[in-house]
Amino acid sequence: MRNPFLPRLAILAFDHRAFFQKNLTKDEEKIREYKRVIYDGLVLATQQGVPIQDVAMLVDEEYGMELHVDAQMRGITRILTTEKSGQEEYVFQYGAEFGDHIEKIQPAYAKALVRYRADGVQEMNQRQLSRLKELSDWCHEHKIGFLVEPLVSPTEDEKTRYGQERFDRTMRPRLTVEMIRQFHVAGVEPDIWKIEGMEEQADYELVSQTARAEGRAHVGVVVLGRAEEVDHVERWLVAGKHVDGVCGFAIGRTIFWEALQALHSGTITREQAVEQIARLYKHFYDVFFG
Repeated sequence: MRNPFLPRLAILAFDHRAFFQKNLTKDEEKIREYKRVIYDGLVLATQQGVPIQDVAMLVDEEYGMELHVDAQMRGITRILTTEKSGQEEYVFQYGAEFGDHIEKIQPAYAKALVRYRADGVQEMNQRQLSRLKELSDWCHEHKIGFLVEPLVSPTEDEKTRYGQERFDRTMRPRLTVEMIRQFHVAGVEPDIWKIEGMEEQADYELVSQTARAEGRAHVGVVVLGRAEEVDHVERWLVAGKHVDGVCGFAIGRTIFWEALQALHSGTITREQAVEQIARLYKHFYDVFFG
């Protein structure tokens, strides 16, 4: 039975900025329009049966400010990204003024993406933990939820020796648990952990238990999609959906990327792109919450 005290979070994540610029277009107005297409797909899914109270979006201020305004009026849970896009090390998008930007938008959660290896370069880990603690403390002081997205990636040597799938199965769960412990020791206290998907329920259980240890019963875990194929993400969701503490998902490119590419190339219409995004979002909602 899913924990009734945790939020149900079906997050459509489209806070990508550098990725859009590199792989789609550098035209800022076009990027804003494409994000509106994604958002319209999210809204359409609510009209097709996804309960509005479970719907959430993760989008940046730079290209998504108007979407935050509209979503607030509709009662959609809003998550605002804080990191500078496309960086190997976590830094604030707006530097020391990060708090002013969060206060202006008043999201339910402020999100930080961080590339972190528990066994990685300690100097960089400490710099990142220091910034994350600053954000964590600020969020708790200002009654804003804190969502962290720590990516645990293989080294080039591990990619060669094991490949991504073997690394995911055999090494990433252990590194994820150790990463969570290091965050806690450093005083970084997320309300929601956005974690890369796992194949085994037992791995989710260990991650969730670690994230919720020592009185952190309010803390939840959501499963991210990492732009994997639909069937791959389905397996991740099914493996985690019955684990106490796993309260939703945060999927982005798996839902919207194919539609946007086709729209950009002119092979489908805007309406078709919106419908495709709505269909995939609702599909993953049904897989996890159904």
